[in-house]
Amino acid sequence: MHDDEFNGEITCIAKNIHVNFLGTILTDKPIKLENEFRFVDEDKDIEFLPEQGIKLQDFLAYQRKMNKQKTKNLSFMSLFIAIEILMVMVPFLGFIPIGPLRATTLHIPVIIAGIVLGKKQGAGIGLVFGISSLVINTIQPTLTSFVFSPFISKSLMSAFIAIVPRVLIGYIAGLLFEKLKDKNEFMAMIVGSFLGAMTNTVLVLGGIYFIFGSQYASAIGKDLSALFPYLIGIITTSGLLEAIVGTMIAVMVSRI
Repeated sequence: MHDDEFNGEITCIAKNIHVNFLGTILTDKPIKLENEFRFVDEDKDIEFLPEQGIKLQDFLAYQRKMNKQKTKNLSFMSLFIAIEILMVMVPFLGFIPIGPLRATTLHIPVIIAGIVLGKKQGAGIGLVFGISSLVINTIQPTLTSFVFSPFISKSLMSAFIAIVPRVLIGYIAGLLFEKLKDKNEFMAMIVGSFLGAMTNTVLVLGGIYFIFGSQYASAIGKDLSALFPYLIGIITTSGLLEAIVGTMIAVMVSRI
């Protein structure tokens, strides 16, 4: 490893990390060289281990541990995706018709994934939820399915309402748990689960009101002036119940 001037002097490659001309990089993957050298990007190419010094044997053990963790996370992601799809396919399990709307339990695996696997993985499972919502409202439409299906409404904003709030369920749940777990892990699960679920309810119903307000009011036989209190009523009743039940189940499962 050279310094920037290629003269072999001691070089600082990160805070408190110095190497000389014979500095060593350990990697479990081949390093592609162009013209017999490669510039090292400190942000992308170097991963500093938590210990100040480490033996080669320990480094290899660390790499094996990381690889096993990646495999484990991939397996869990596959499991959560399979659960979401199964819940969609089983009648009255994932989507439960209540009046003009469909109540859902699909937010629960999304919340659990966000807490157990992390915010990015939770967002990924939320994406599966969102796409499932779009598909089910397209192939099994109700009076109000147009707000979730761009194929019915002819508007991409339907896809936005169907997908974005569901992605944010897992992200918000995982982010809040990540930020609060060091103070109180149990309370972090409760806060992340509850606010993740409420994120879905508020954004979906808010999107309905601001994007499809007049069309939605007409579809359910209400005046536009009565739509806002109607949706607030849904948030404070069935929406709140969904969040509470989802929080209880998500916390119990996440602690296993």
